[in-house]
Amino acid sequence: MRRAASGSVTIGRRVHIVRPPAGAVPVGPGNERHVRGNERPARGGWRAACGALLVALGGAGCGGGPPPPTQSLVPLFEGSRVELARQAAPELMAQAEAARDEAARSEREGQTEDAGELATEARLWLAAALAEADAQALDRERASDTEAAERAAGATLQLEREREAVVSADADAQAAQLASATAQRAFEHAAGYEARRLRRDDSDTRALYRETSLALQQRTAALLAAARAMGAPTADVDRLEQQLATLRTAPRAELVVAEADALLSDASALLGAARRGHGADPNETAALIEAAGERGLQATRSERGLQLHGRLVDRPERAALQQLAALLAAHPRGVVQILVLGPRARTAALRRKASALQAGLARAGVPAERVTVVEVSADMEEPGLRLALPAY
Repeated sequence: MRRAASGSVTIGRRVHIVRPPAGAVPVGPGNERHVRGNERPARGGWRAACGALLVALGGAGCGGGPPPPTQSLVPLFEGSRVELARQAAPELMAQAEAARDEAARSEREGQTEDAGELATEARLWLAAALAEADAQALDRERASDTEAAERAAGATLQLEREREAVVSADADAQAAQLASATAQRAFEHAAGYEARRLRRDDSDTRALYRETSLALQQRTAALLAAARAMGAPTADVDRLEQQLATLRTAPRAELVVAEADALLSDASALLGAARRGHGADPNETAALIEAAGERGLQATRSERGLQLHGRLVDRPERAALQQLAALLAAHPRGVVQILVLGPRARTAALRRKASALQAGLARAGVPAERVTVVEVSADMEEPGLRLALPAY
């Protein structure tokens, strides 16, 4: 450390401005005094005199002076906060420690006033370092709180989305249940209306329904006879024949058309189960073609086997699905391929319809593993769907 003529104290490369007290005699060329031991440059004014007097009185009355300035710095530079400050504000701590070391050196050299000023400077640098460390810790806590708040907001948003999804799914389920109940009531109303209409309608309509009912009963009798001949369980054949006998004794055949159609489906399923134990033959293929024609389907032969197409395939409504399922149950041999025929660029809607037909047949009782969807690229004027049965 050296004191310049301008009244500044130089420590290393740092220059700290020290303002001289009022009335002090500047130190410079012509009025310099040599400083030896504890001697200091003369300072004018009553403050310097009072200070010297207090020091003398304190030393005489107590047997010793106040503690050295650097002694009070020792506990300030210890503890966990100081260690954190060394990591958070190394430059500020370096300034504080340099001022502390300079204060200790000045004290050893007997420069008590400089030591006190440097000790004060060390405290200021240390306070700045601790404040910087505390500010950084506060910033970290604030960032952590902000991140936790963002996570909480994200979790709240996710919970809200899940709640909306649950509410939407519940609304869809209620809507589907309501639609199903409405459709069931409409079907029951239509069935009742049809029955009432038959009772009061003209003779031609009653005759048409009567002929349809009798034709279904005759077809059922033929299928049951074929099932018995192919080794179907006797108890099952007898049960269905008993139901057929009950229908034949109905007072008005035109009123049991639905029952006759359901019984025909049961007879077809029983015959199909009996056919599984026998190999395919031309008679079975002919029977399949005949049964398809009765349901309004056209049958054609191709390299993929027998192909069926018509309204039941193009418009797979509930009644159509039940008829197709009964036909496939009566002829259970092999897989069933839903062919999507046409240029690929024009078959997007057909692919969706084929998937709906596949799902509908599964709901109607056709084993899901039996039905597959196959796309066949073909240059056709009118793309469409076909049911292919390779086994026939």
